[in-house]
Order: sequence, then C-alpha cells, then structure tokens
Amino acid sequence: MNLTKNRQIKRKVKRTFLKKGTCSRLFFYLLNREYGFPIDEEEKASDNLAGGIMQQGY
Repeated sequence: MNLTKNRQIKRKVKRTFLKKGTCSRLFFYLLNREYGFPIDEEEKASDNLAGGIMQQGY
C-alpha cells in the first residue's frame, strides 16, 4: 500500500470518528459495515459504553 493511500485511509477513519462521536459507536459502525449489516439503532445504543458504562469507568 502506498503512502498516499495510507494517509487517505487514516483521514477517512478520523472523519468517521468525529462524525460518530464515541469510540464504541465507531467500533460498532465499522463492524456493521464490514459484515454488511448497517443497523443505525444498534450503533446509537452503543453510546452508553463510552467511558465505561454510562461514564462509571467499568
């Protein structure tokens, strides 16, 4: 993979992270897209996992 392509991929991932807002939601987004099951409600439900469960640090 050449350097330009690698930078484009990194930029795309960063933009997607900024759009989704939390790492847990981004993770579910990427998994759903990879396996062909884009389900937005489940991605939104994963927001409670950010920072531990509901910011409790678990």
